[in-house]
Amino acid sequence: MSGQKLLQSFVVLSLLVSGIAQAQMGGRPAPYPGPSYGGGGRGGGGPERGGDRGPGPVRPGPGGGGEDECRRDPRNPRCNNGDDRHGGGYRPGPQPRPPYNPPPRHNPPYNPPYRPPYNPPPVYNPPPSTHNESSIVLNQITRRAGGEWHRITLNYPIRIDYIQTQMLSYSAQIHEAYVTTRSGARYQVRELSGTGTFSSRRASEILNIYEDIIAIDLRIESMGGYADMMVTVVSSDGSTSLSSTRY
Repeated sequence: MSGQKLLQSFVVLSLLVSGIAQAQMGGRPAPYPGPSYGGGGRGGGGPERGGDRGPGPVRPGPGGGGEDECRRDPRNPRCNNGDDRHGGGYRPGPQPRPPYNPPPRHNPPYNPPYRPPYNPPPVYNPPPSTHNESSIVLNQITRRAGGEWHRITLNYPIRIDYIQTQMLSYSAQIHEAYVTTRSGARYQVRELSGTGTFSSRRASEILNIYEDIIAIDLRIESMGGYADMMVTVVSSDGSTSLSSTRY
């Protein structure tokens, strides 16, 4: 028994030494000396491994898909699921622009400025008039050609501001008008001279005569039937009584 064990140990040792020597010379390890399963193994002495029966799995080439293809051609649309962010490949056409819809203009509502409520100004009663009026009516003014003279006498001579005439019937013309002062001076009343035909009111200018008036002379011609005219004397000095004569 001890001899057989020694023999087996020697055989194993020799096989190991020969395998090491062959590996150093040929670059290939010695085949596994174990049992063979139908001639498998690359050297015929070991168990069959994957790829011993054929060339092994084939790596996908160009056009075959897979990660290698995507690394070789990253622009392939099949690698980026149609996303053209990598550039190249299929690019969709330009999208139609949406219709122009400008934003609404800033148009704030108009707020009128505040205005306080209107308060009408207080009503002031005019001061009492300081003008005094004295009137007389000239009756039966004729149609005599060129007119007829009428003298109005102021029974209490006063200063006169202005003279006003008003037709009561028909129409008439005043050809001339004069006033006579206390000193005997005679002044023409321009606005009552050459008036033309009128049937309403006529007023003289402001008489800037700083003397008392004693008489008013009017040359009047009626333009219809017998006319009636009212003559009013306005004075700030007071009122007076009037009387009339014709000549």
